[in-house]
Amino acid sequence: MENKGASRIRYSVIFTVLLIILTIAVSIAGYFRIPGLMDYLRLREHIELYMKGTDEGVTISLPRILYSSSGAVEKMVTIPVLNRDRLHLAAEAALTPPSDEELESGYISFIPEGTALIGISEEGGYIFIDLSAEMRKAPEEAYNEIERTIALSIPYKDIRFMINGRLAERPSEREALD
Repeated sequence: MENKGASRIRYSVIFTVLLIILTIAVSIAGYFRIPGLMDYLRLREHIELYMKGTDEGVTISLPRILYSSSGAVEKMVTIPVLNRDRLHLAAEAALTPPSDEELESGYISFIPEGTALIGISEEGGYIFIDLSAEMRKAPEEAYNEIERTIALSIPYKDIRFMINGRLAERPSEREALD
């Protein structure tokens, strides 16, 4: 029969090995940017910092880009979680219009009023964001605003815009063709 000291040492070694394996797995996920694990870790960080329970449900505060006379500014917006993933939350943060207080302080959004999120997905290193037809009349700044807001929550991904299910050309791309 083993003594208790040897048993404790064995469990200590097993625990240490498992901890090392977990650390290596997280490091590999970070190096290769494995989306599921890295998004989960970043989302947990945001949840711990910015989530609040209210009578209406759970909300989260996320950064977004607005514009003032001095240029682009990062502002926080609080939106309901409603069982959505980080990608959907970042898109909703981007499309949330400035509050009355923000408007009074001189902040604006270039995203056309009424622009709605039809869908958003992540495939092959790209984020595809499908927006409603209102986005057709948007200036280049609106695309930059959405792109930069999403990048604040989900970095290192190229964004492709779609309007009503079709790939959209940004105004800067249309001008380059003319």
